[in-house]
Amino acid sequence: MSNTFEHMLNKINEAQLILDPWPYIFIEEYTPALFYKKLCNETTSIHLQLNYDNYTGRTEEIGWRQIEEVSNTWYDVSPTSLNYGGAVLQEYCDIVSSKEIRSAISLKFADFLKKYGHVNYVNKSQDIVGVVTEYDVITTGWKYPIHSDIRKKLFTHLHYLAIEGDDKSIGTRVYPNTGKGNSLDYDKDCLMTLPYLPNSALIFCPSNVNEHRTNHAVCHTSKQTRYRRSLHTFYHCEFPAPAIHKVDKWALIPEDKNLGYYYSNEKEYMYNRSRIDLI
Repeated sequence: MSNTFEHMLNKINEAQLILDPWPYIFIEEYTPALFYKKLCNETTSIHLQLNYDNYTGRTEEIGWRQIEEVSNTWYDVSPTSLNYGGAVLQEYCDIVSSKEIRSAISLKFADFLKKYGHVNYVNKSQDIVGVVTEYDVITTGWKYPIHSDIRKKLFTHLHYLAIEGDDKSIGTRVYPNTGKGNSLDYDKDCLMTLPYLPNSALIFCPSNVNEHRTNHAVCHTSKQTRYRRSLHTFYHCEFPAPAIHKVDKWALIPEDKNLGYYYSNEKEYMYNRSRIDLI
């Protein structure tokens, strides 16, 4: 095990589970300082390489968001695929997708999942079938609505890539656990903002069950910090939907009408059939 791996695993294991208004953990100094510096440099190179600010229609007055999928791992289907970066991002993605990290996060939220992971419209498997890490950049003026995250995400893992002097107020806005996002007032109902601190991480178990909704949002209005940068890792309990034309046949599982296997020319996968119909 690397020092970075042990450091991150210990941070998760030692983190206090906050229950109000919904369960989450917030970790500071998430990785060793030197590793974090290298991680920031390597992700910044993605930003510079793609020259985000020169995209058509983007100006200083108009906020925008850019997401790049850094890596994805679909267990028993495909190995980890690194799309950007180098050795540091590879190590980071290997760590956050490792069995030990997945188990540590699962243990933190075990009671919450046991109570609410299989009720109403959540219908979640507690098995992680894939891990996707994305590099996320948001600029001043960009506003994301209140939401609780889509149900295919078993866990959401946000790692802020702030630097010293960045505006702490552009972190993650937290809202009450009752009511859908569009029923809440963006400013009046905001309970707090988890700060945008260098090398800090927010991890939670998304739920859209009323009175346990993980309502949150992002609003970047800072003139002090132009780029709000972060790495988002999502632990999926469903495989990504295949294109319908690739699905040859279904084999239903009697215990759950929404679950089944789909067959393509290459592989056999399990997926929630109800989501296929949305494509």
